[in-house]
Amino acid sequence: MKNKWHFIFYCVIILICCLEFFFLFVLFKPFNQKYTNFNRNVIEKHNPKNHKQDLFKKYNPNIFNINQDGRNEAVNINVTEPPVGTPTVEIGSNLSLSLNLIPDISSNYIGLCSQLCYNEEEEVDSCNNRIDYFDSAYSTSFEGNYKTETIFYLDGSFASAVTGFDYITFNNYTFKDKTLLSLFVEINGTLEIQSVIEGVMGLGFDSPIWDQLASDNYPQVIGIALPNFICSIGSISFGGIDPRYIFNANLYNIPALNNTDYPTIKINAIWVNETPLAFPAINAIISTSYNKISLGNFSTQFFTKLGANAFDVTTNSGPIIGIILSSFLTCNSTIKGQCISIFNDEFGPSNNTIIIGALFIQNFYITVNKASRTIGIAQRSEEFCPIPGPTGVQPVPPQTTILPKPTPTFPPPQILNLNRFKDNQSSEFLFQVQIGSDPSQALSIMLDTCINNIGVCSELCYQSSTGSCNNRQHIFDSKNSSSFKLNGTIGSISYLDGSSAKGPFGNDFITLGNFGFVNEFSFLLFNQISGALQAESIVEGIMGVGLSSQIWDQLASKGYNQVIGFALPNSVCDFGSVAFGGIDLRFNDNSNEIYSISTLNDSTYPKINIIMIWVNKTALKFPVINAIISTNYNKISLGKFSTKFFNALGANKTSDGNWVIPNPVDITFDVITVSGPVIGITIPSNLTCNIIKGKCISVFDELPGPPNSTDSIILGIPIIQNYNCAVNKAKS
Repeated sequence: MKNKWHFIFYCVIILICCLEFFFLFVLFKPFNQKYTNFNRNVIEKHNPKNHKQDLFKKYNPNIFNINQDGRNEAVNINVTEPPVGTPTVEIGSNLSLSLNLIPDISSNYIGLCSQLCYNEEEEVDSCNNRIDYFDSAYSTSFEGNYKTETIFYLDGSFASAVTGFDYITFNNYTFKDKTLLSLFVEINGTLEIQSVIEGVMGLGFDSPIWDQLASDNYPQVIGIALPNFICSIGSISFGGIDPRYIFNANLYNIPALNNTDYPTIKINAIWVNETPLAFPAINAIISTSYNKISLGNFSTQFFTKLGANAFDVTTNSGPIIGIILSSFLTCNSTIKGQCISIFNDEFGPSNNTIIIGALFIQNFYITVNKASRTIGIAQRSEEFCPIPGPTGVQPVPPQTTILPKPTPTFPPPQILNLNRFKDNQSSEFLFQVQIGSDPSQALSIMLDTCINNIGVCSELCYQSSTGSCNNRQHIFDSKNSSSFKLNGTIGSISYLDGSSAKGPFGNDFITLGNFGFVNEFSFLLFNQISGALQAESIVEGIMGVGLSSQIWDQLASKGYNQVIGFALPNSVCDFGSVAFGGIDLRFNDNSNEIYSISTLNDSTYPKINIIMIWVNKTALKFPVINAIISTNYNKISLGKFSTKFFNALGANKTSDGNWVIPNPVDITFDVITVSGPVIGITIPSNLTCNIIKGKCISVFDELPGPPNSTDSIILGIPIIQNYNCAVNKAKS
C-alpha cells in the first residue's frame, strides 16, 4: 500500500513538471516573439576567468566577439546579476597584452587595469584580483603624458588614473594612430570586485575611438549585440553594423540630446502592458555597462502596474516606435518563487533622468552613430548565434556584409600664390584674400598654424595718427561691406612670437582667389596690435589654420578635403603656394614621398614628438620632446634643451643675445611617421645660420615655449621652408 502511494505521488510530480515545461517552451515562445529573447533567469557556470575563449572565427576585420564570462565566484557577488560581456583587445606593441574590456557607451574614457594598481607584494591593491593587466613598461610604443584624472562610472564606481598613448588592436587590425588611454591607479566600487573586467572601453560621443575610426576612413558607427540568454556570444563592430544579429534589416535611429554628459534620448511615454503612465517626456541615458533599468522619480507609479513594458521614442525620420520588453523578460531572476524585477527606483546622475541599462539593451541590436549623433536600435535575430550547437558541429560561416573603406573623392585644391615681402623689419610670406562684398576688399595675410582665429587690420586701428595700423597700405573697412555684421563679442588673440591683438569680432564672407565659401567667417577686427606684429607693416591680417580653426568646416561644406598644404618661399625660390583642400605637388621633389606625422592631443598648438636631435652625426641624449610647428615664428627655439645643443655646436652667445656658430653643420630632427619608419627632418649646414657682418648667426635660440607649453620646443620658419608641408585636420 505504501509503495502504491509513493508511485502515485511520483506520477503527480512528473505530471506537474511536464505541464511546467509545456507552459514555458510552447506557450511562452510565440508570445510577442518579435521583441526578442527569453528571460535569462539562470546564470550558468562558464569557463574559468583565466580561460581565454576563441569560439568564433572573425569573418570581418572590424567585427569581433563579446564573450560572456562568468564572474569570480570567490568574491561576494549576487549571482542574479548578468554575466559581463567582455571583448578581448590587444594593447601596445612588442609584447602586446590582451585584455577583456567591457564596452561602455556611457563613458568617454578607455580605462585599463595597469601595473599601477597591481602589486603582488600588497594584497590590497585594487587590481590584484585580475589575471591580466596592461603593463606599460612592456610596450615599446607606449607614450605617457601622465596627466592625472578621476573617472566616474554610471554604477557609482570610480577610478583614479594617469594618461598615455599606445596602439589598440582588434582582431589583428591595429589603428594606425595611438589612442589616448587611462591607466588605472586605483579602482573603487563595483568595478573593483568585477575581476573578469580588465578595462572599460568608453564609447561615448566624446571617446577618442571616433577620431581613430575617422583617421582610418571608417564610418563613425559602432554596432553592439550584447550576449543574452539566447546566445552567450555577442559582437561589437567598429565602423558599421553586424547584420547577422539584426532581424528583418530594420534599424531605427533615435536622435541623442545635445549638451549632455551621457548618450541620452527622449522617452515620449512609458507603457505598462496597454496602459500609458502619466509622465511628461523623460530623458533616458543609454548604457551598455549598467545592469538595471533605474526609474528614479518615475518608479512609484511604474511599480503599481506591471506586465509587458514599452518605451515610446521618436526616430530621427519622424515616426514614433515602441521599444517593447516582453513580460517574461522583466524579471532578472526568480528567487523563492518571486520574480525579481530588472527595474529599480534608483536615480540617474541628473534630475528627472532614467537609465536604460544592459538588461534591457541585450534584447536588441544597438548602434552608436557619432556622425549623426544618434542611437540606433533594431530587433534582435533569434536565429543567429556563433557557437556550436548541441551536436558539436560548427555553424556555417555567415554571409556578412563587409563594409568597405570608403575612397573619398575630392576636387583639386584651390592654390594661391604665397609671396615673400620684405620691409625694414622682417621678411614675411603672404597670400591675398578678398573680404566682404559690394565691393570686396583685398588684404595680404599670413598663414599661422598655431592660431585658430582670423584677425585683420581694420578701420578701428587706423583712425588717428597714433593708430597701431597706420603703417598698413590696406585695411578692411567694415563700413564699406554690405554683408558685414558685428556679432557682439569682444576678444583678443595672442601669437606665438609674443605679439597680440584685440578688438570686436564680426562676420563676413572671405574669398580665396576666385573661390568663395557658402558660409560667413567669424574674424577679429584689430583695434589695437602690439609687439612684432605692429612693426610688420606688410602683414594686413593673419589666418589661423590650427586644428580647431573654422576653415576646416568651411572646406568640408564645399566638399573639399580637410587638408591645407603650404610651401614657403625659401633661398631657392622667392615664391611658394598655399593649397586649400590638398597639396600643391609641384613643390614635391618626389610626389610618391609624402610622410605623415601624428600630432599630439593639444587643444592649443599643433605638436609632434621629436625622438632624437642630431648635431651633424652626434645624437644628443634627450628624452622625447614635444615640438610646436609654426609658420609664423622666425626662429627655432630649444628652451631647456638649448645648453647641450649649443655646447655640441661650440657656439658662443653675443651681447645682443644671438648665438655665433664657428663651423655650421647639418641639424636633424628624428620623428616617427604614421606608417612606422623613423625619418630625419634635416636643416642643411648652410641654412642653420644667417651671415651678418661676417659672422654665422644661428637660426636657433634658447627661448622657452609659450607659457602653457614651456617644455616644448618651437620649430619655426627656418625648418618649414625647406619642405612642402600640410596640415591634415581629418587625420590630425
